Amino acid sequence: VLAHAVAGDCDAYRGLRVLELGAGVGAASIALAGCGAFVVASDVSLAALELVAENAARAGAAVSPLQAKTAASGGGRVVPWRLDWTDDAQLAAVDAAHGPFDVVVGAALRFEAWPKGRLATVLDRLARGTVVLAHAFHDVEDYVGPAWARTGAVAGAEIGLDEFSAVSFRRRQPSSFLPTAHDAGAEL
Repeated sequence: VLAHAVAGDCDAYRGLRVLELGAGVGAASIALAGCGAFVVASDVSLAALELVAENAARAGAAVSPLQAKTAASGGGRVVPWRLDWTDDAQLAAVDAAHGPFDVVVGAALRFEAWPKGRLATVLDRLARGTVVLAHAFHDVEDYVGPAWARTGAVAGAEIGLDEFSAVSFRRRQPSSFLPTAHDAGAEL
């Protein structure tokens, strides 16, 4: 559902920095790279990240080595990155290497099982402006936190998955984690 949703709006991702949470086999990351995005495909599983790299290479995307601090020049690149969302040091490391991210995406993350407030913490730390989550849990707004507003949905029924939807969220207010013009010079 997530790969279908992002591929259906390819122009919206061209040239952006995107973080995929729970990349699995990399379908959404590969679709985003195909749209011209610079994608950090994160997962806690090294086996999953090996599949991401293999699948992205087969699809013709440029693939960086695991945990590479590759410059985000141009799009169409996938960087596999081992990331445990419960570890603040790992969140800081991916943010320092490639963030802040214009878009954070994730599918079937089972965030309803995460500790209360953790999804909001992850998004506030890593997402600059847009979040796209494909999920089967209907009260997702309770988990993303008050800084995010629901802005649309793509029904999973379009591709035969009635129980899933891809929902977009946009930041309501600036994040305290974002650099200011003073902090980052002209590079925002």
